[in-house]
Amino acid sequence: MIKRLFLVLLLMAPLAVSAQDYYNDYYATKGYQAKKPKTSIDWGLTAGAGWYGYNSSVELYEVKGGLGWQAGLQAAFMWNSGGVRFEANYARHGVDLIPHGHYPEVKMSYNKVEVPILVAFNPSIFRIHLGPVFRVLNNCQHTTVDGLLVDFGMLRPTVGFTVGAGLKLGRHWILDLRYNGDFSPAKGVFYDGGPEVSIRENSLQLSVGFVL
Repeated sequence: MIKRLFLVLLLMAPLAVSAQDYYNDYYATKGYQAKKPKTSIDWGLTAGAGWYGYNSSVELYEVKGGLGWQAGLQAAFMWNSGGVRFEANYARHGVDLIPHGHYPEVKMSYNKVEVPILVAFNPSIFRIHLGPVFRVLNNCQHTTVDGLLVDFGMLRPTVGFTVGAGLKLGRHWILDLRYNGDFSPAKGVFYDGGPEVSIRENSLQLSVGFVL
């Protein structure tokens, strides 16, 4: 269901971007002067806070996410009000493994580097974008007191997705809200001798940015 909805939105984005072309061609045939396409390259920095959650099939543990933060770089190649945006983002947040029983809670820090490639649509002061997110680096390890290595970061799909919207505040500032998710859950084990589990991550991020 998530894959189908994402593909529908992704296919609709170029149609919205091409609406300006149709407008120009139509009015050119009526004798009106068509607007010249405006091209630009925008780049900038973003940073903000995020909430991270997990849906899992882990029976021995409850997997709990929480608040975190993210920062990144972005560059957008725009043609009229549409284009493509490339980003490189670093995020950090906590993950808690809460055992069912009389065992200590495992607290870890999740570090990740992601590269979203987004279809962007910027009508007026609004910013709409969606696209795939490539997971370049995942690191979330913890060694327990008895020497057991817990590698939670290995349970992450290579490609996810993001859908978001925002506002342009003045000439350079932006406000961005986006939802990130996985197309399918990651399956595997995160410690030796552990059961195979299925985990899906989702997050909601709010960022402020400065673009040129």
